[in-house]
Amino acid sequence: MILNALHILCIMMYMSVQIHRNHFTLPVVCFLSGIVVILEINTTHVYMSTNSAPIKKAMKELTNKINSSYAVEDSNVISVTHDIFALWGHCCGVQELYDFQDMSLSFSAKRDKERSPIAYPPTCCNETKYKQYSEAADKSLGFDTTIKQCAMLGDGVYGEGCFLVLFNWLNMYCVLYSSVIMGQLFDIFIHLAMYNKMVLMFAEVFESRR
Repeated sequence: MILNALHILCIMMYMSVQIHRNHFTLPVVCFLSGIVVILEINTTHVYMSTNSAPIKKAMKELTNKINSSYAVEDSNVISVTHDIFALWGHCCGVQELYDFQDMSLSFSAKRDKERSPIAYPPTCCNETKYKQYSEAADKSLGFDTTIKQCAMLGDGVYGEGCFLVLFNWLNMYCVLYSSVIMGQLFDIFIHLAMYNKMVLMFAEVFESRR
């Protein structure tokens, strides 16, 4: 957004202020804009790397939060956020499904009298398990044969961590955004070159009339 604003500002200045009469301004402005865009892309790619220190720190902090605060069917921020991302991104845990390995989780279906220990949150189960549950419900096979069994045994649990799913999603859109910015820079270069050529043509006409 900042780069787009700077590009628009440069175009407005180039076309309104008299600096466009200097022939060197066009290549200099385009060159500097290109350098800024390339630096932004490289910085983004370096920062948006799973090996970068900020990303490793964020993953570690979130994993600790999961281990200390997550509870099945709880309304706290960590539990709700993880469950939403798990269902949306088809993922489990922060880094991987084993984030829940040393935790004591429990869950109960409506028909259960008491909560049973499980290995993974039910939201980590593959969506096919939910489809099987819908089909099984019609046949009165119960909840235990599908999602709860998945959560207890880990059969059909997503293996990829939710942090990596979100990270890769953001990284993909950063690449797309960089491509758009490069396209806009190319478009700016073409239009400024055409405008510069028009200014030179008018200058030649005025000189010939003198």
